[in-house]
Amino acid sequence: MGPRPVNETRQPIIAATLFPDILALPLADIIQLPIQFVSIEDCSKSDWCALIVGPEATRADYGRIIRAWYSEGDNRPLLACPVDGNIASWLEGREMDRIIWNTLSVPPGPRDRRIVLRALESAKSEIGRLRDSLASLEVRNRGLIDLASQLRRDATTCPLTGVFNRRAIEGLLEGEVAGRSGSPLSVGFVDIDRFRETNKRHLHTGGDIVIRGVAGVISTIIRESDALGRIGGDEFLIIARGTGMEGATALAARIRQSVTAARFDCQNGPASTTVSIGFAVAEGIQAVSAQSLKDMAAKALLEAKEAGRDRAVVRFARSTQPEGPTPA
Repeated sequence: MGPRPVNETRQPIIAATLFPDILALPLADIIQLPIQFVSIEDCSKSDWCALIVGPEATRADYGRIIRAWYSEGDNRPLLACPVDGNIASWLEGREMDRIIWNTLSVPPGPRDRRIVLRALESAKSEIGRLRDSLASLEVRNRGLIDLASQLRRDATTCPLTGVFNRRAIEGLLEGEVAGRSGSPLSVGFVDIDRFRETNKRHLHTGGDIVIRGVAGVISTIIRESDALGRIGGDEFLIIARGTGMEGATALAARIRQSVTAARFDCQNGPASTTVSIGFAVAEGIQAVSAQSLKDMAAKALLEAKEAGRDRAVVRFARSTQPEGPTPA
């Protein structure tokens, strides 16, 4: 096909395809010539004097666009928007004059180039702003995730010691008892001996240091599968999964000895303390409740205190299995 005649009295209409919606309006505002956003299939119409291909085009799209666009002749300019390229060099190249500008139906000039240049740079700017917005949203989303994680930690953690708080550790115990299937389970109370005297000697700041230090000592001794929580001012609860009588006895002894050997740096000098420990043990398929375990552990702790403190007492938990009917 030969070149189509140019109507000098008709204002040119530029077609654009594969521009995202966010770029369509800025492009139309900047070009200042009639512009029509079309599909690839509509590129073959003879109404357009030039075509600008947007940043959404793929390699396969370009094949379809070229076939459709040049089906009406080979003299119509096709501008590919180089979003990530050097737009200024692209527009100022010698090939631009021969291939594009001399085929427009109005005489080309510096202003015409500035129009397209501003349009393409605006497209690039809009995409950059869109990417910045998405990046900001990602940062904000990560911040919200971090905040949610922090709130969950705050809701389950003792702020002084970093171990579970009372609600969290007791909730864990309830879940452990409910999901138990024949494996032993031990629950222990650890109480700091004569803590009032520690507070009096080292003030409340020193008392906090001792509480935090005891929690740290216990945390280094229990296994990753176990759990530790602070349930009162100077009292802790331990859940030892898969631990029977022998294991609970060894664990209690190790905790007691390690706390006794520890020293805690307070403002008016090093502090030391001892602990009393009471453990309740549920063996095998013995039916127990969280409350029965805590009750027996509390009784064992009381025995340790009444025996002179700095002791560990381990007892079997009482079964909560209902008794069968009395034979007639």
